[in-house]
Amino acid sequence: MENVYSIPSSTKPFNLFGETFYPRYNFEGKYRCHSASYRNLVIKITGGRLTIENSLHKFINSNNYSDFTFSELNNAIEQIESKLKIQSEHLKLKRIEVAVNIEYLEQFNNLFILYGMKEFDNMRSGKTIYGKKFFGSEFNVKGYDKTIETKLNREYDDLGTQIKAPDNVSFP
Repeated sequence: MENVYSIPSSTKPFNLFGETFYPRYNFEGKYRCHSASYRNLVIKITGGRLTIENSLHKFINSNNYSDFTFSELNNAIEQIESKLKIQSEHLKLKRIEVAVNIEYLEQFNNLFILYGMKEFDNMRSGKTIYGKKFFGSEFNVKGYDKTIETKLNREYDDLGTQIKAPDNVSFP
């Protein structure tokens, strides 16, 4: 049996699943969807469709630099089922990201050469270059120092403003 929910108005926020969904508009001011945040996930409802975006790894571990096990994936799915009152057999996975840890930068550069990816862009945070990326038509490849990327992301808030940590706290 399907759960059926109705959106009261495209212009007003509403509560569902214990979260407040706010209307979102495109750059022309046209209604796109209602969305809510649940931990790091973004839940969107539009046209009778519910989508969930962002990292299940971060949802469970609050980071994406640790290992992410199959049991943690199952735990994430169970929590989403419980929160949204939707059975996982009704969910459709649309995109997956796979990470491989390569210890040496030279090995990463050899992968680019192997796939004929000679044109790649620098990955930056402010003035700091911490990796390389290539966007193809069928797949994307990124290679970066996860330790540096994590440190850079923790030092800046969502608006790009640098965060000053207390003297007794250090970023990894």
